[in-house]
Amino acid sequence: PTRRSSDLARRAQARGGTLQGTASLALAGNRDFKVSATATALNPASFGNYPVASLSGKASAQGALKPAWSAALSFELGRNSSLRGRPLAGAGKLALTPGSVRDAHVELSAGANQLSLNGNFGRTGDTLAFALDARDPAALDTRLAGHLRATGRIAGTWERPTVAFTANGDALRAGTAFAAATLTAEGEIGGAPDRPLRLSLTVAALRAGTFTARSLRANVE
Repeated sequence: PTRRSSDLARRAQARGGTLQGTASLALAGNRDFKVSATATALNPASFGNYPVASLSGKASAQGALKPAWSAALSFELGRNSSLRGRPLAGAGKLALTPGSVRDAHVELSAGANQLSLNGNFGRTGDTLAFALDARDPAALDTRLAGHLRATGRIAGTWERPTVAFTANGDALRAGTAFAAATLTAEGEIGGAPDRPLRLSLTVAALRAGTFTARSLRANVE
């Protein structure tokens, strides 16, 4: 008989953590596919030069390869997940088609840091909004310090995207390369063909490499 689908199941284990998943692909019609994975106490550092973490949760993707590919993605982290010893939580879903992101709803937190992404992108009138509140950036990279807040939106298309944002920071540091007592920025990238960048920046007690300044103000129109 003719095979109508291909199915696969796998399980991997490393240093007490496990990752198991299943996948199926229809061999005819629209070539529908479905993938699911479940992690339990998985430590990325077991596989290479990655941050120490304990990841538990589930993720899935389903869609079709024809007539044009499409995929609906979702994930949810387990309550006992952690990153560099800080609690890690989050969930999200979105749908992808060529040149388009639809119905994105993503919420992530790592310790005192929070990131959200909501909306659509790729079509006229779409807006993909993002918000970041990083109160403990060392949870993401031990070279980082301070408190950074940023909000903005992504609009336009893949061929001509636009990004508008505002950001505020206090006691910022990135290793030995950058430090600032305060930072305020507001701008837009790709807003118009004749004005690809608009930026207003104010920084106090700035150190960037060998450059230092008690205060710096810059405006690009």
